[in-house]
Amino acid sequence: MITVRLPRPRSPRSCRRLRPIRGSWRDPKRLAGVLVAVALSIALAGALAPAIAQGPLIRLDGRVQWIGGGQMVVQTDTGPSVGIDLTSVPQDEYAGLNVRDRVAVIGMVSPDGRHLIGTSIMRSAQAR
Repeated sequence: MITVRLPRPRSPRSCRRLRPIRGSWRDPKRLAGVLVAVALSIALAGALAPAIAQGPLIRLDGRVQWIGGGQMVVQTDTGPSVGIDLTSVPQDEYAGLNVRDRVAVIGMVSPDGRHLIGTSIMRSAQAR
């Protein structure tokens, strides 16, 4: 005679495991909180990335050699001429500049090291 063992029928206790457990990822309130935290951390990281990538600010004093479009060349008081990228400077700061005007340019060195990315331009009070 062969005897076959059948599995025990499930008791109501084992059925409890199928319901969402409080604090699990399936809980809508907890999932919403986690999504908000992730979104805030991504936004914060994105906001800080440009500040971290910027180099030190540099100030150059000199005279405008030429200005046109989104570029300007300034001959510094110490001698060399430096190209300035004006795309990050508000236009009202350089709108009325002419050749030989004294200026102070604040900006950071470009990644290739060949020009200055301007952030602000101030007319100098010294005489021409």
